[in-house]
Amino acid sequence: MEELKVYNSLWKQSIIILVSIIFTSIGIYAIIHHPERNNMWAWLGTVLFGCGGILFLVIILNEHLSHRPYITVTDTTITVNHGYVIGRGWFMADIQLADISRFELQPLNILHRQSPRLIIHYKNSTTTEIPITYISMSSHRLCDVLNQRLATLK
Repeated sequence: MEELKVYNSLWKQSIIILVSIIFTSIGIYAIIHHPERNNMWAWLGTVLFGCGGILFLVIILNEHLSHRPYITVTDTTITVNHGYVIGRGWFMADIQLADISRFELQPLNILHRQSPRLIIHYKNSTTTEIPITYISMSSHRLCDVLNQRLATLK
């Protein structure tokens, strides 16, 4: 079978950048137009959302300009690119399909503040979860494709 590459969606991630730009702009507006007030919260919001937005933008652009897929599925392995981890660089994990019994999809759960996750059930009764909030393909389709690859492997 051919190699399947799943990328993070730039459009889904751009919402976070937009929110950080809005809050940074509000903080800058409050600092400039109301200098008589104690602007500690405005400065704090500007610094946190500004730095966070810039960091997230750098990570997104690095991932898309290097054409590094988030998940790569081959006939025998799944390679998950967890992104940039400070101190470790780009962190990747290789998972062997022979060690997996099935894949399951945990849907978005707003009540528990959990994003959609792909649950990997190993043959030794352990599980692993991969966040799939921002991927470019449907999470249900990804889960179906992975279970089909497992069926052809057995």
